[in-house]
Amino acid sequence: MVFTEEDGILMKGLRQSKGYSARKLLEEFPDKDLCCLALDRLLRQIDATGSADRKSGSSSERTICTRDMQMSVQMAITLSTTVTGGIVYELLRRLFHIGNFCF
Repeated sequence: MVFTEEDGILMKGLRQSKGYSARKLLEEFPDKDLCCLALDRLLRQIDATGSADRKSGSSSERTICTRDMQMSVQMAITLSTTVTGGIVYELLRRLFHIGNFCF
């Protein structure tokens, strides 16, 4: 579950000042669609770091699909199928599919 910045600030304040648990927060805000496990995770993060913010650099690396990248991937797949057979082709296909490269 994704918390808004305002939710994080509010939860942090209530946790640090009044010691609210996840269940107490669920009782306090019944109109919000909150998940107990997500709140537990957020409260553990607040206890450990003192902040509800994400760690810097915690998002995945962005990849850019360029025409050069498409050509090099296609060439690598073509070469691997002619040299070693289908196993390497399948491995490369999965690797580039997982890596968000365009085909």
